[in-house]
Amino acid sequence: MSSCTCSRRSSGARWEHDPESARAALSAAISLVLRLLGRDPDDLRVSTDERPYFVLKAGNNEIIGVSQMYASREARDGGMRAVRVNAAVAEVEG
Repeated sequence: MSSCTCSRRSSGARWEHDPESARAALSAAISLVLRLLGRDPDDLRVSTDERPYFVLKAGNNEIIGVSQMYASREARDGGMRAVRVNAAVAEVEG
């Protein structure tokens, strides 16, 4: 069974997870982002100065990451491919 505790300090809340639980949660989050990346056309965006970028969303549609701004849609799409490839082989450390 995993454990999670929260303690309140003057600077705000602090969460402590056992390492195995945190690793499993992070791996699950990475898998979810990979499955959802690019499925929603709203994930593919264009900034006010016309530079393409993309957002990463959690399962509840909350934006959890924003890419860099790209020079073209093709470059943005390549950036999304790079996220998929690198996240698929990423190892959780710690």
